[in-house]
Amino acid sequence: MGFKRMTPVQAIAIPLLLKQRDVAVEACTGSGKTLAFLIPSFEILCRSLEEGVSRRPGSLQLMVGCAIIAPTRELATQIYEVFGKYLKSAEMEACERLRAQLCVGGSDAKAAAGALRRLGGAEAPPVPLHLVAATPGRLRALLQMADTPLNMKSLELLVFDEADRLLQLGFAMDVQAILSAVPKQRRTGLFSATLTTELQRIMKAGMRNPVHVCVRLKRPVESEDAKGLKVRKKGPEAIKDGSVEERVVKAVSHELPTKLSNYFLQLPATERLGFLRHFLQRPEVSGGKSIVFFSTCATVDYFHVLLRELIDVKRAKGKKLKMESIRVEKLHGQMDPTARARAYEKFCKSPPEEGAILLATDVAARGIDVEKVEWIVQVDPPTDPAAFVHRIGRTARAGQSGKALVLLLPHEDGYLPFLEKRGIQLEQLPEELAADQESGANTLQKCKHMVERDRTVMLKSTKAFLSFVRAYQEHQLPFLFPFKDLDLGDLATGYCLLRLPRIKEILGKRVSGFKQSEVDPASVPFRNKKQEKQRKDTGP
Repeated sequence: MGFKRMTPVQAIAIPLLLKQRDVAVEACTGSGKTLAFLIPSFEILCRSLEEGVSRRPGSLQLMVGCAIIAPTRELATQIYEVFGKYLKSAEMEACERLRAQLCVGGSDAKAAAGALRRLGGAEAPPVPLHLVAATPGRLRALLQMADTPLNMKSLELLVFDEADRLLQLGFAMDVQAILSAVPKQRRTGLFSATLTTELQRIMKAGMRNPVHVCVRLKRPVESEDAKGLKVRKKGPEAIKDGSVEERVVKAVSHELPTKLSNYFLQLPATERLGFLRHFLQRPEVSGGKSIVFFSTCATVDYFHVLLRELIDVKRAKGKKLKMESIRVEKLHGQMDPTARARAYEKFCKSPPEEGAILLATDVAARGIDVEKVEWIVQVDPPTDPAAFVHRIGRTARAGQSGKALVLLLPHEDGYLPFLEKRGIQLEQLPEELAADQESGANTLQKCKHMVERDRTVMLKSTKAFLSFVRAYQEHQLPFLFPFKDLDLGDLATGYCLLRLPRIKEILGKRVSGFKQSEVDPASVPFRNKKQEKQRKDTGP
């Protein structure tokens, strides 16, 4: 296995890395496979570790030659796995001597350090650890231990993948700690879809003579000829050159895959759940994998419970006619690490024809590469405008076709021209896909019945409603998503609430269109008998 072709980013950045230059890469289509940047440096990496600083006899430290930092466990794991596959299949003598280790959260840091010490124990052969794929928090924790098993003195390459996301998720202190722990004489690669002010500060503080590489879709530049007529220049003359240290190509705001079909559909909040249920069950959709994005962790949890009950397409399997349903998984940052890894693995490994569905927050919007994802559905448009492109980028990858759909509330139509100005064209969803054979009211009635029977579902519904309302208030585009125009009555009905919660966003406002349930929320029992007994014992 190898990398089929070199991306424009790699073609520019690899020579710079080999010349001992630091590189900051900004590409609207992503950095591709980060490991491709390291392949030409494998021989240098092996030689510097084996001939330079080596592990002393009896030492429990592992010499690290390259560290790749990713914002999520899923992306770090993917980098580590791709690296391992490449080493097994690449016909390079250097690859036989390379070793890698994955360092991500989800377990106790001391236990992880103990596992690394056993890897580099005194009885083990004195070979270095060439590559570490890690999340920033876990790597910082390992480096700050008094008896850390990792020695970064021989580090040659440091790579930050999805660097802007690292800072958005609050890893700025971890990134600074890692930069202070590694040698100043190194090669650094910083990959990001957008170069923010924070990233520019890191470039100045942690990189030596950085080169900013921006690769986007080139388009002709208009100019005027002697007669005053506009003429479009092509070729080298159309490239707007900066200084020698900045290679930027004049570009449109976003470059999308050519085989990606982008759709939108405007629906009131009361019809979204019914549409989603029907849409995910259609043969055109259930024949492949789908990722459904929500704005908050609580909404993912709630809709996961509902859709697991609603989407009940049975299939015969084998001679015994064993029946199985479409698998609905969830993924967000507040999940238990073990459950999170298991859900992601199940979704990735499930056959496409089973129509697996992943409900996720933006934790699944960056970097991850899952094969055969046919549809991306954005139930909630992202609060960060840049996340839109990353979300739809999970399909139509590597020349494959894919489709994406965003659901908008009636007052959110201003989002369409906003995307159009950034080079993203959306079409109305075809009627044959938008037509709902089952009324939304029937779906809401079934869901409300679930809320009235199980206290766990009722609590999730309220929590999801509150989290959505507060996320909507903090939207980065309030002029396109004005909170004052949000129909709270329809929204509460769409979330199947029994009562409107007493929160400051609602108190003092006239909320129309919501009819509270005749069932008293205090009387709703837990379906789990142990939980219900504990509730009765403790009292209200």
